[in-house]
Amino acid sequence: MSANPRKKSDFTIAPVLLEAEKLREERKLDESLKLCVGYMNDNFEDVPALTLAAHCLIDAERWGLAQPLMLLASKIAPNESIIWNNHGLCYFEAR
Repeated sequence: MSANPRKKSDFTIAPVLLEAEKLREERKLDESLKLCVGYMNDNFEDVPALTLAAHCLIDAERWGLAQPLMLLASKIAPNESIIWNNHGLCYFEAR
């Protein structure tokens, strides 16, 4: 992690993640997650991939798996409020 947190505009969305988001919107969560995980195999700390995978898990109410992804994303991009919001959602919904 760099000393200067990334700005929102610093993130580039890979084409495979755009396809994964389309699948998520169609409620094809397992297919979407599979694309995210395949992408993350080579891009461990990609914030858009981490958050999209977490959103798939949140949509499927798999809070325990979504939380660590959101935690890592929040450490990489601490100024992204939506990440913190969804991280908190995992805790709130899991109780």
